[in-house]
Formats: sequence, structure tokens, C-alpha cells
Amino acid sequence: MARQTSRHADPVRLAEVGAHMNALRMAQAILIQSEARVATMADVVASALAPHGADGAIGDCIRLSGPEIALEGRRAHALPLALHELATNAAKYGALSVERGSVEIDRLSAGGYLDLVWREHDDPVCAPPERSGFGSFLITRNLGASFGGVVELDFSAAGLICRPRAPAF
Repeated sequence: MARQTSRHADPVRLAEVGAHMNALRMAQAILIQSEARVATMADVVASALAPHGADGAIGDCIRLSGPEIALEGRRAHALPLALHELATNAAKYGALSVERGSVEIDRLSAGGYLDLVWREHDDPVCAPPERSGFGSFLITRNLGASFGGVVELDFSAAGLICRPRAPAF
């Protein structure tokens, strides 16, 4: 339906819309599956980042570490949308846009808090965006509200660090 509606659109923008729709489809699938079984953070991260890894899986450029953490529906729905946006930006402008770049995702759960740390390494030029758009909304406000916490973005010289922190439940 979206392709038919935008058949005369710029092919690059059409591909971006298709990627966003695919991320939304994956998020919906995870939400539906979480009704039958608990969604784990590892499953959510792997599903959201599969298009950016080698052969459809998380490869050498994306590393995931930390304990297994169960996610309830709202968190399981918001996280893949934010991760898709982070990965897309990393592939266009950040650490995944260069051969030596990588992303490290640490899952932490301690002291009643859940931390997720997205850390880019060897980001060619790490700088805050000139404007905030829908992607920034998905990463900061939607993810923060869904997790009932805050999302910190640090545009350090070494690479972007995104850290959602929320009460564990």
C-alpha cells in the first residue's frame, strides 16, 4: 500500500520508509509473540539488528553482552524501533559506516535498575544532529516513556553512546 501510494517518490526516501515499516513490523511481531512467551532483550536486539549484521545475523561489527533480561510488551515494542534507528544512523553516518567501526551493546541489571548501553567505536565524525526528527523522538522520548526512565545521548569524540536507564520490573 505504501509503495503504491508513493510510486512517484524519490527511491532513496522510499527505501527509508520501507526500512521504517519493516522495523515496525518486527516490533509488532515481537509484541504479539510476547503475549505467548516472554520476550528477551537478546531476542529483541538480535531481531532489530539482523539487517545490519553479516548474513542476517549479528556479526563481528555488533557485539552483545550482559545477562538475559525479560521485557514486557511495551518495552519489547519500543526497543526494536529505537535500535533500528540507532543502527540506521550508525550505518549512514556513524561507526557502521566504516570498515573498522563497531557497536557494543551491554545489558545491565543491578540495584533495581535496567541499563542498556549502545556504544559506537571508531565513529568517523560523532556530532549531535543539526535537527531533531522522528528518529530522535523514537530514541529518546518513545523509548524513555516506554521504559519509564530516561535516555541519555552522549556524542563523545570516540563515538555515540546511547543509554536508556529505567526501573527494572
